[in-house]
Amino acid sequence: MKTTLVFDDRNEAITAIKGADYYSCLWDLDQDLRNKLKHGHTLGTADEVMEYVREFITNNVDLMEVE
Repeated sequence: MKTTLVFDDRNEAITAIKGADYYSCLWDLDQDLRNKLKHGHTLGTADEVMEYVREFITNNVDLMEVE
């Protein structure tokens, strides 16, 4: 099956193209956080948790560029 998508906005196009990457990153983050809750972690403050999540996301998906 072939499908043609037309976007008026570059950001909408990137979101559509990279949707599987975004989904995969969220799945991996969910599993990682579940594992930390189940087995323990060294994150102490809310700021440390937020920094950890931000680093996880930026290390697992490029939010700006289309490959």
